[in-house]
Amino acid sequence: MPASLNGLVPYLHVTDLPRSIAFYELLGLEVVGTAAGADGAVGWANLRRGDAWLMLAQGTKFDARRQAALLYAFHADVAALRDAVAASGLARHVGPIAHPDHMEAGELRLHDPDGYVVLVGQPPAD
Repeated sequence: MPASLNGLVPYLHVTDLPRSIAFYELLGLEVVGTAAGADGAVGWANLRRGDAWLMLAQGTKFDARRQAALLYAFHADVAALRDAVAASGLARHVGPIAHPDHMEAGELRLHDPDGYVVLVGQPPAD
């Protein structure tokens, strides 16, 4: 068997990189690296918190729904996160907290500024 992957990072194209960075910082990620685009402005960013990684790149016009990307994350308090995101105005849509069988403590559906779906589950307390 060939060597196994030891990491996997979502990489999303976005229409407004600073706005998207601000949204994901609100979710707790921190910028750990950037690179300039052809115009000299920041065109790519690497964000991280613990084992959660995300890469964002400045894109052109596109439809996030056709990208077929969905991000799943975990948070210790989805109610507090929902309140913070709703108050920020950075999400296109903040849904209600659901309690599906696979995430009984709560699951929140967000849409980032480009329309990508971010599901955030609250694992059971230890």
